[in-house]
Amino acid sequence: MKKHHYRLRHRAHRLGPLLSFIDGLEGGFAIFAGIVAGLSFTVIDRKALIVTALIGITVNAVNAATIRYSTEHYYDELDGHEKRSAFHAYFLPSIIEFAIYIVVSCLSLLPLIVINHLLAAVMTMIIACLAILFASGVVRGSLLNARPLRDGVEIMIGGGIMIMIGTVAGWLLSHVFVN
Repeated sequence: MKKHHYRLRHRAHRLGPLLSFIDGLEGGFAIFAGIVAGLSFTVIDRKALIVTALIGITVNAVNAATIRYSTEHYYDELDGHEKRSAFHAYFLPSIIEFAIYIVVSCLSLLPLIVINHLLAAVMTMIIACLAILFASGVVRGSLLNARPLRDGVEIMIGGGIMIMIGTVAGWLLSHVFVN
């Protein structure tokens, strides 16, 4: 028998902050790794790469939090179950996602700071990113009584695609469009 997602909405209020944490974790690592991998082809100065990545992280964190807030509020309006406290139901999970996105993405800067060789630093970051994406999918799947391994693989593949797009874009910019 197929499980319907509407049953999860009744339990999701207890899991909301934790699911926001996992969503922030997923987006933070995958988008950040894609940006850094792509920029590593075009930016020679490591400090410029880190500053550019921080700007990208901040913009994406604001975007993720805004989407979290508006989507949750919109779905509740459509369902006729709008919450009394917009702060607790919509704003707080979006702020949690924003904060986690920033913290996790900044932590993933560590290989760029600690490892001297740029390619080794980027590869270490990508491998860590994929492992963390897989683990977060397993945790989310477990929390939602879904298929944890499948969820882990799906999230890891999605993150891998984001990283690949960023890497290919950076390679194209540095090899095809350079005078």
